[in-house]
Amino acid sequence: MWKLRTLARIGFVGVEIPDKTYFKIGEAAKLVEVEPYTIRYWEKEFKALRPAKTKSRQRLFRQKDVQLLFVIRHLLYEQRFTIDGARRKLRDLAAAGLSTEDVLAAIQAGRPLDVEVADANAPEEPAAVRALLDTRSDELDEVRAQLDAARARLEVVEAQLTKERAAAQAYRADRERLQASLAAVDGERAAARAADAARWRALVQAVAPRQPVRRVHEE
Repeated sequence: MWKLRTLARIGFVGVEIPDKTYFKIGEAAKLVEVEPYTIRYWEKEFKALRPAKTKSRQRLFRQKDVQLLFVIRHLLYEQRFTIDGARRKLRDLAAAGLSTEDVLAAIQAGRPLDVEVADANAPEEPAAVRALLDTRSDELDEVRAQLDAARARLEVVEAQLTKERAAAQAYRADRERLQASLAAVDGERAAARAADAARWRALVQAVAPRQPVRRVHEE
């Protein structure tokens, strides 16, 4: 049974987060009360939201990721920020040294956030910096995908090598058994030839006519 970590109201009924290490996207979506495709969209828009991924590219959300999802939901759905405004708000809160847990605690307590963002709903500036960061992030994602693909290929190669090693060991074992069988056959043949030779000698001696003994009389 999972231990539960209780959150106060965040603009809706209180939520209990299971005290576990990772959540699948369906579990996280159920907790935050949004659809999985909404979380995937937020992941593209909020660079701070970076869940871990398995080799099969399945998302695994940590406790801090789920907390960030609650904060994003609060900013968008309760405070009515735009995506750009919420993104700037989160950036300014982080620059002020506030962690996601601190922000969430302030929201739970109903306190206004300490850091004010002037014209939070205005578009982000400068656009060139944002474009550069997005490009770098996309490049990192591509590198991660290439590394995952390389790991998958390496696992295939290792599996093939393991299979070939097992086949080689089986071949050596079969060869040793065959050599032992051939040695046993050679021994049996040698013993059979010796036995045949002994029988032939005995037979020859049995059927050979006996030479009469001549006696020489002295005159």
